[in-house]
Amino acid sequence: MKASSIISIAVILMLGPTLCFPQQAQPAQRAQQAQPATPPPPRDMSPQILDVEGGKIRVVTIASGLFHPWGLGFADANTILVTERSGALRIIRNGVLAPQPIWTSPAPPAPPPGSTPPAAGQGNDRLHFVAVHPGR
Repeated sequence: MKASSIISIAVILMLGPTLCFPQQAQPAQRAQQAQPATPPPPRDMSPQILDVEGGKIRVVTIASGLFHPWGLGFADANTILVTERSGALRIIRNGVLAPQPIWTSPAPPAPPPGSTPPAAGQGNDRLHFVAVHPGR
């Protein structure tokens, strides 16, 4: 038998079940598709010490689940107001992020027909900073 015939037979034997019975040849793939997606692993929320020029800083995560946090305002020792770039004002009380925004800025008006809407950072950002009145 020639070497090319042996290689052809080997390829047919390896691919034959896949080509003839594709639903039976890939049970692992079907099982993987049937299982629901697993949630991502929890993030490390422990304090981190970073070496920076001039010393060390301690970084502590106080909330997660924010969408592009932009500005902070400290109402008191236990309340932080956080603006999100999408236009939502969120509140963190006693280290817990409220599940819903406390205020959302109105959507900007639609651009005139035929014009190109501005790109992110060029006029369509709705809420940037927050300040707490000093008399509060």
